[in-house]
Amino acid sequence: MVDEILIKQSQINIVSVVTNNSSSVVAFSPSDLSGLIAWHKSDVGITIGTGVATWADQSGNGNDFGQATLGSQPAYNATDAQYNNKPSISFDGLADSLKITNLAYGPMTIISVCKVTTYPGANGYWYAHGGLEYLYSTTSFSMYTDGRSGAASAKDYAANWLVTTTPNIYVRRFDGTSAGDTLRISRSDISLSTQLAGNPGTDIVTSDFTLYAYAGGAGTSPGTIAENIIYNRSLLTAEVQQVEAYILSRYNI
Repeated sequence: MVDEILIKQSQINIVSVVTNNSSSVVAFSPSDLSGLIAWHKSDVGITIGTGVATWADQSGNGNDFGQATLGSQPAYNATDAQYNNKPSISFDGLADSLKITNLAYGPMTIISVCKVTTYPGANGYWYAHGGLEYLYSTTSFSMYTDGRSGAASAKDYAANWLVTTTPNIYVRRFDGTSAGDTLRISRSDISLSTQLAGNPGTDIVTSDFTLYAYAGGAGTSPGTIAENIIYNRSLLTAEVQQVEAYILSRYNI
């Protein structure tokens, strides 16, 4: 008989179940939430060629990141002090990128533990749907979503907002509407200015999803990443906070 359930979110996100006079502790995993379609963490699933050739999906859906071109494979760091001495992947800003081929989603939540170290031109962090969806460090359309049945949504933030010397947690959520196209950085919701107030809709789109480069590998940016998590729905804030607590416990970020 379960007498009491205690849920805590602190350094470690746990569920403690007290049964009669005994208890057990279960660690939270991103896979505990529904809609997980891609989950990549840098301490598992790495295949090395010249650099990182494949970053295997841990969600069970086979949505691996890959890079077949040897000169465009990012470097693997076996330990990185900025990520609590866990591994990371480094992109040089010259040619490096990783891509998931034919990732399908409508609404989304994309959670990244990463940094972009400089901002060359209009380059940014991730791109999808043939460039009709992206997140990059500019004051003109910092976030953009289009290519569904509705009209485009575009939001702006501060100049060079992605550029940082230390990693952050970035959460972009999209529920099909402009109002539900939101950004959160390191556990704080960000106030954005609306440039295009269209509601793109919830149609499922299938496209390549590229890290640190435009689709096709052009327009690269330098930086590092330790983990990337994608859901095919807009998570509730309480659910996002569960994932953020999990990230805090792993990376102290």
